[in-house]
Amino acid sequence: MEADIEALILTFVIGTVLWSFLITLYRKNRISTRHIIVLLALIGIILRIIFAAETPIGMNSDEPAHYNYISYISTNYSLPVFEIVEPETMEYEYYQPPVYYLLLTPIHWIANKAGVETNNIYLMLRAANILIWLLTFILSVKTFKRLGWFEKQQIPAFGSLAIISLLPHYISISSGINNSNLPILFITCVSYYLAHDKIRNRQWAIIGLLVGLTVLTKMSGGVVGIFVAAYIIYGYYINQQTLRDTVLASLTSGGIAIGLWSIRAARNIHYHNEAILVEMGSRLWENPPRMLSDTVILFLTELTDTFWASSGPVLQFRLSGIAIGGVLWTFAIIGHIDSIISQNELFSGKISQQWFISGVFMLIANLLAIFRMADQVGNVQGRFLFPSLLFVGIITAVGLREFGLQTKIMPIHFVGGMTLYAILFTVHRFTQSSVGIFF
Repeated sequence: MEADIEALILTFVIGTVLWSFLITLYRKNRISTRHIIVLLALIGIILRIIFAAETPIGMNSDEPAHYNYISYISTNYSLPVFEIVEPETMEYEYYQPPVYYLLLTPIHWIANKAGVETNNIYLMLRAANILIWLLTFILSVKTFKRLGWFEKQQIPAFGSLAIISLLPHYISISSGINNSNLPILFITCVSYYLAHDKIRNRQWAIIGLLVGLTVLTKMSGGVVGIFVAAYIIYGYYINQQTLRDTVLASLTSGGIAIGLWSIRAARNIHYHNEAILVEMGSRLWENPPRMLSDTVILFLTELTDTFWASSGPVLQFRLSGIAIGGVLWTFAIIGHIDSIISQNELFSGKISQQWFISGVFMLIANLLAIFRMADQVGNVQGRFLFPSLLFVGIITAVGLREFGLQTKIMPIHFVGGMTLYAILFTVHRFTQSSVGIFF
């Protein structure tokens, strides 16, 4: 117990000193945008390697069930057929779409044929998930570069990157075997393609492919369709996109996405008489009746708590996400309300505005879907918000900026604060301390 406290105090002191050192370097113009990006990437990689190496096998969220899905495909050369089973069988993820599992199956198949032990196969698959996160981070950087935000909008750019790199719950998910990781990469790819003033028909085809792959990875990723639809509609009504270009964009992207999803839907109908498997999936959860007020409280508390600070098989290891993230979100909401009243323009440039507002619509759809799940099955987890993670970071940072925290060194405070928080969470997670101040 005393050793745990000492480790946390030492971590806090060292982290605070490094944070102050970063501020000093930034003020003296000795640290550039590129240095900050590299620092975020390195810290993100190191913390994920620690989580992947130190978390016992099967002790990430739903990890054994996700592993079983991959193992089934590798062994049987076919997709599993979902049936209502007891959770102990670890087959309850079989209702999930297959792209994530198909992507990782070759790793399992090669390792299994080579006689690699199961524990080591787990580690190899965890490493693949860290690579998926790294690609997501790189694409996020490229998106902000394309938008020109590192020059004009550093606070939302670095605030979002800090969350993508250092959010503890995302560190845990992206260092384990979990299909919540890959949709974020696909949605970030869509974000990158939409962050452009002239999108040609070939790009719309790629966007449609990415939307289809997202839905074929995880159904909750379907909110990306709202992102694309809002972008197209905004372009037509606000940015005077021609009707011809609007129709072509809609038919190309929508046709490819729906075409891909229809393959999965046809298989589901064949085996289950249900296209999306929402009803069958919901049977996995007990759903005692509750009042609307109870659903709202469950939605707000569990979403905030698990989004900002949770890890483990059933997210049982938590810091006080409500105390940490809840305060940040409260200040951010106040900032946004003030900006609406003052009619402040959050972003300059037609494309930045179109891109951001479309992302806000995706986030709203994401939140409504989570609330519906809270009401129907009583299950709320922070990772359900991950499809909109890029925009959660942006909106949080912009809200804090509008709240009055708009200073030259604010980007460094985001990076330094999230770094300190992520390292403290990691130390606390693997020392299993019970220090009261965190709860």
